[in-house]
Amino acid sequence: MWQKPPFGSHCVSSVNNLARMRRWGGTNFGAWGTVRTLVHCHQKHRYMLRPAKLSHCQRFASDEAFPLRKPFLLKQQSSLYDDFRLDDEVPFKPLHDLDSCDQLQSGEVQEWETRVAGRITSRRNASKKLVFMDVCQNETMLQIVFSMKRFEKSETFKDFMAGLRRGDIIEVIGALGKTKTGERSLFASSVRVVAPCLHDIPDRISDHEILVKERHLALLTSKELRERLRLRAATIKAIRGFLDERGFIEVETPVLSARVGGAAALPFETEAKALQKEKMYLRIAPELYLKQLVIGGLEQVYEIGKQFRNEGLDATHQPEFTTLEFYKAYGDYESLLCLIETFLQDVVTKVNNGSCTLTTGDGKHAINFQGPFRRLNVTEALEEGLGTKLPHPLCETDACIAQLREFCEAHNITAAPPYTAAKLLDRLISKLVEPKCIQPTFLCHHPVVMSPLAKASQLDPSITLRVELFVNSAELCNAFQELNDPNEQRERFLQQTLNKNKGDEEATVPDEVFCSALEYGLPPTIGFGMGVERLVMLLSSSSHIRDVVAFPMAKG
Repeated sequence: MWQKPPFGSHCVSSVNNLARMRRWGGTNFGAWGTVRTLVHCHQKHRYMLRPAKLSHCQRFASDEAFPLRKPFLLKQQSSLYDDFRLDDEVPFKPLHDLDSCDQLQSGEVQEWETRVAGRITSRRNASKKLVFMDVCQNETMLQIVFSMKRFEKSETFKDFMAGLRRGDIIEVIGALGKTKTGERSLFASSVRVVAPCLHDIPDRISDHEILVKERHLALLTSKELRERLRLRAATIKAIRGFLDERGFIEVETPVLSARVGGAAALPFETEAKALQKEKMYLRIAPELYLKQLVIGGLEQVYEIGKQFRNEGLDATHQPEFTTLEFYKAYGDYESLLCLIETFLQDVVTKVNNGSCTLTTGDGKHAINFQGPFRRLNVTEALEEGLGTKLPHPLCETDACIAQLREFCEAHNITAAPPYTAAKLLDRLISKLVEPKCIQPTFLCHHPVVMSPLAKASQLDPSITLRVELFVNSAELCNAFQELNDPNEQRERFLQQTLNKNKGDEEATVPDEVFCSALEYGLPPTIGFGMGVERLVMLLSSSSHIRDVVAFPMAKG
């Protein structure tokens, strides 16, 4: 985007302008700090401006970006960044609290003065003596009318109007009223710069690196991003409201611990100096701690918190993310599925303006969260996709693993070693079953080999009372009736140890403290886990997890 230099046209043909360009440093900072360098154009021997590649420091060097503002900022130096006081002679009002102005007629102005503040978002010069600016505060806009005849110090009017820029945060005193066209406005008598913006703010940003690494700038230029973060906050509020109303207690469990478990994932490791450099882990899930609370008598608990998994970055995964997990004693498998349906329908309806229908990020599908959800037996659905029967029972034997590898090869599904039945089944399901789950779909009764913490079915001990909910072909939540037999839990952990010895870094780590806790009796319990970002992505029709995280991670 070409920007007009502050002193003339795009082509610098006169000796005077060329000298001024050189004195200015040979650069022109355009929109959002993009520099135009002075280059010689052989046609007609003119000097022209073209974009230049800049380092990070060059692009955002405030001293060079706004040389013409220095005199103004120096004059205001005594009051810049001063304390902002609410208890002043002129009462301060937030922009959303100016209802008294709505009763006024076009052209009518209040007799008393009001004080407001906000960031300048646009400026329109009607003449040297009349300037219009829009200020924004918490997404509420107000027009400010700067007129020399109303200004308290008319001799400084021109200096202020020359010095104020888009992005500055200002405090304005004036009379509320409406213009002749009926627009609500503040007719200013004085203005003070509360915090100057020392950089030019772009209208939009397309540079991915800036969007991710300089999040303040991305937020300033994207109302859509700000709205998604507000939607995230509203979603978490709705989640808490649903659970609190039903008697659940919100708790906090350790984020840093010598124990790691509750999920199949590679943890982040560190050391604790205070504990003689004992190895510690950032948690990958709070599940085992929450179930210990249920054993201890807190029979309906939930936690919304950060988890950390040392895994890759893609459209639906980040190493740091937020989950909701809740556990409820004295529930069965059927009540678990009904609770999930009620929970999601309630949250989606509250956040989505009373509607339980959402549109996917690509606009291809309308997702309806009105229950009951579709249910599929995961092994039957996989056999349908394969066109043949799975080995029975599904277990970690060489024969079973070899047959599952043959299925992967036959369907061109890649699977990295070490080869375990759990990982191969997961790959097959992700390619042959999950893509068919556009509308909310329960995948039910996973094999025991895939579910080390879930209770086995009495009707078929090779499958579990587990369910995964998939929406738009992506996992939204994982839930099951909890395994509460300490001896069987130890056997399941033993198989996970064997998988880890094969080289499976993500195998669940045995936790003897948890097994010992089970010996005190875990009531029949149902448990639920969900990635909060996944739900917010659906609610905001976002196609990437970074769009619903305030400060996402990025490669490079």
